[in-house]
Amino acid sequence: MEDPRHSHVNPFKITGAQLIPLVLILLVGFAFFPSLTLLYGRWTQWDEGMSHGLMIVGFFIFSLIKSSPWPIHPQSGLITFLSWILLALTSLLWFLADVANIHLLGQLALIPAFILVITIRYGWRTAYAHKWLLLLPIFAIPVWDLLNNSLVNLSSLVVGKWVQLINMPAVIDGNSIFIPFGHILIADGCSGIRYFVISLALGYIVSYLNHYSWRNLLITLVIAAFLGLLANWLRIFILVVVGYETQMQSALMSDHEYFGWALFALIGFPAIYFAPVVKKQTTHEYLPPSTTPRPILMLSIIAGLAIGPLLNAILNEPPVYAPLKDLLSSKANPIPVSHMPLLLTLPTPAHSEHVRIDETYLQIDQYQRAAKQDKLVPYIARLYNNQEWTLEERQTISLGAIQAQLQQYRHKSSGRYVLQLQWFALAGTTTDSLVVAKLLQIPAQLRQQNQFQIFSLQTRCVTSNCETERTSLLSVANSLQDLLIR
Repeated sequence: MEDPRHSHVNPFKITGAQLIPLVLILLVGFAFFPSLTLLYGRWTQWDEGMSHGLMIVGFFIFSLIKSSPWPIHPQSGLITFLSWILLALTSLLWFLADVANIHLLGQLALIPAFILVITIRYGWRTAYAHKWLLLLPIFAIPVWDLLNNSLVNLSSLVVGKWVQLINMPAVIDGNSIFIPFGHILIADGCSGIRYFVISLALGYIVSYLNHYSWRNLLITLVIAAFLGLLANWLRIFILVVVGYETQMQSALMSDHEYFGWALFALIGFPAIYFAPVVKKQTTHEYLPPSTTPRPILMLSIIAGLAIGPLLNAILNEPPVYAPLKDLLSSKANPIPVSHMPLLLTLPTPAHSEHVRIDETYLQIDQYQRAAKQDKLVPYIARLYNNQEWTLEERQTISLGAIQAQLQQYRHKSSGRYVLQLQWFALAGTTTDSLVVAKLLQIPAQLRQQNQFQIFSLQTRCVTSNCETERTSLLSVANSLQDLLIR
């Protein structure tokens, strides 16, 4: 007879109880399948910010199974009901995001949905015990892209200071570094977003595996964020030095992808190796897993998740497409777009109008959806070419019912100045914020309103303070309010 002391459990055997959390997660993915499809597209593009997405998902699924089976903690019916209400609201939020094609909001809805289905099925104590694991997918969702412009500005500031410290003959203008042999631009791809997010994800995984406390997790994430940014700053700084020393002839100036990753590995791997290890403390309060059938709870989870997809199938109608017309054809002189003082970097509009009123130039770009999957407010990374122009000053002003942003730009090479007044119109409302405009898509599309407009008034400045031009620009805008508020 075999000695039971020598028997062992097969580590590769997976029981049905271990698969239940995974099934619940897959159920959320199935309910919000359009968002998951878009995420998969980002993960397989190997782009700047999401090239690590599939690895995060793989680790998430592996950890989900490895940490199972999970115990079922009894909880009051009120907590379960409130959790179901929150799940239903999350599903409704996903529907609204999908209607407006605000993909990021729909993708973010996956995480609270994950947590809530676990809470309903296993109890809030189990969900809380696995909070670090359930929050891990945030590193596979492109919410971090929102930091890209800020990280470009931060990289420009830090690297510019370093260049000044070594007394290199260079002119630093925003995100541009002019050296005697050429122009080095710290563009959007130099933001370091990929190093930043991957470093954060690695720090988070190290914290999860080592069972860090809240405090130690925050410390680890701060250190990880700094190391990720430091790797990018060093990469750019070394490229500037190499460009100067080789008179911009080094092959590294045009192909530095692998160089960046090698530098990131040299900084990141030692930090992971020396991260403190904390042994997991066992607790006697942990309940044994339960295999009791819970059909009512499963049906309630399915019902809560189904609200958004069902509303999407019923209410998300195709857009009403109508020809767009000029708004100022009888009030001003049409001009070619190339005559605008500052050329905007916009996706191709459905209809565009360029006119001149005295010394004021007006550009009206109109967008509308042709199909359900189209965005009414298109993705716009930046409204101007930051390689040629520097935004020196901006402020929000009110012109009657119009909320607009007054911006002063300077051309990096010529030093000329342009003053611009710009706002967005959607759903009968004007705003100076592109983020607010994206949120206004929801009521606009539910009411079958299918027009988004960008108004840009520009004038050239004689002096750097643009005071005279400011008065003239605002006067023209006021005179056109009745026509421009649609």
